[in-house]
Amino acid sequence: WGTNYASSSYGFDLPIAMAFDGSNIWVLNHSSDFAGSVTEIDAADGEVKQVISGDDSSSYFNDPTSIAFDGTNLWVTNFQGESVTEINATTGAVTFLGDRTYGFESPEAVAFDGTNVWVANQGFSGSGFLTEIKASTGALVRTVSGSSFRFDSPDAIAFDGKALWITNNGNKSVTQVAVSNGSLVRILSGSSFGFDNPDAIAFDGTHMWVTNSGGNSITEVSVSTGDLVRILSKSSYGFDFPDAIAFDGSHMWVGSYDGNSVTEIFNS
Repeated sequence: WGTNYASSSYGFDLPIAMAFDGSNIWVLNHSSDFAGSVTEIDAADGEVKQVISGDDSSSYFNDPTSIAFDGTNLWVTNFQGESVTEINATTGAVTFLGDRTYGFESPEAVAFDGTNVWVANQGFSGSGFLTEIKASTGALVRTVSGSSFRFDSPDAIAFDGKALWITNNGNKSVTQVAVSNGSLVRILSGSSFGFDNPDAIAFDGTHMWVTNSGGNSITEVSVSTGDLVRILSKSSYGFDFPDAIAFDGSHMWVGSYDGNSVTEIFNS
């Protein structure tokens, strides 16, 4: 069962990604004009705390697609802007990462591994690659690429404590990469997982949860084995192009892009 939040007071405008800062859920709104915005929600009571509008040029949103929290700052990828926006969650101060040093190519997703920030780039050719950035300084660490990873229009990225999990929207698969050296761990694919335009992904401490925007479903996978746990369907949860997901320590929060709503799932 769950709770659905769809009130106009939340300012949802094509919610596309979410992050949890320890107390609040931050919903990134893609927006029909690509200007973007961020809605901050109190995870304890579901009340809206603030909406940060992309109409303010100081936020540097340009076709925002993903958001991650590093303990202090929020990191937002800008697909058309070929850039990443860093926002201090407390002060709202902005740092813009967009010069050629980083080599961003259609950056689509972002995740934090406890030390560094990883950006998944769809790449101009669609093959995709990863950019690793030191969170404390913003310095480039390395890029990870190659045919063995089977990156194909990577849409989302999550960290499980040891490895990164990247959803590949183009070939309906998930790639697992070790953060210690950037090596390939495994690739999950096949009809049994129900991957159908896999987009967002989140870790609950034991399992990975993958949203399937094409199938209006959620795939839950064991991190330790890579085995399928279960598939949650639209008929039970009301998903409508689920394209964002975040875990708050107890519950999963799923954003439906077409439904302009968020579904809270009581994990068990």
